[in-house]
Amino acid sequence: MSVNTVKAGELVRSLAGRDKDGYFVAVSVSGKRVYIADGRKHRLSAPKAKNPRHISPVGMTVDTSELGDKRLRRLIAQLKTQSEAEPEKHRPLKDG
Repeated sequence: MSVNTVKAGELVRSLAGRDKDGYFVAVSVSGKRVYIADGRKHRLSAPKAKNPRHISPVGMTVDTSELGDKRLRRLIAQLKTQSEAEPEKHRPLKDG
């Protein structure tokens, strides 16, 4: 399995764990971890550390420099509806 390259500010989808299928913004990348936040359970002040193999970039980016938790929640909701309206090219195929 190849490791996804994620950059800070990218919208990502969780592929594994309790937050599976949730949408987050990558706050920072450090070593073998990507720190993600959604503005609710995982706020910008305390992002969740996630293995890069367990997330998938959606293909959209956000400027996180002047972003608060409330605005982050709104942006994720908007970007989530936009990404779900597009073809599912970023999601891995399931063997049926």
